[in-house]
Amino acid sequence: MIAVIWKALTSRLAGPIATGVAVLLAILLLAAKLHIGSLDRANDRLTKANTTLTSNLQQCRANTATLQAGIDAQNRAVEAVRAQGATRVAALEQSLSTARISAQTAQQRAAAILARRPGADQCADALAIIRGN
Repeated sequence: MIAVIWKALTSRLAGPIATGVAVLLAILLLAAKLHIGSLDRANDRLTKANTTLTSNLQQCRANTATLQAGIDAQNRAVEAVRAQGATRVAALEQSLSTARISAQTAQQRAAAILARRPGADQCADALAIIRGN
């Protein structure tokens, strides 16, 4: 008797249960497809962003290399200018020393000329001064 009731009950409920399960599976399949579509769109956005960021990174690395090359060239130029400056300072110090010696010699000669007593023959005195006597 229970078997007959069970059989009658299951035969009457089997259709609605199968329909319910089919509807539930269809809803789950639709939800999964929507979720997959959302993930695909997110993946596309991330892929594009990754491509852009990779391109920007490559440009940044190229710019950094160019900048470093410019800094290195500028540092070499600064060192060259420093070396030229040191050479010029040394040459100017030598010229200043020579000029001081020349000035001192000229002052001594002028003092010697001024200290002389003029003689009777001014032309002979001038010639002696010119000759350094």
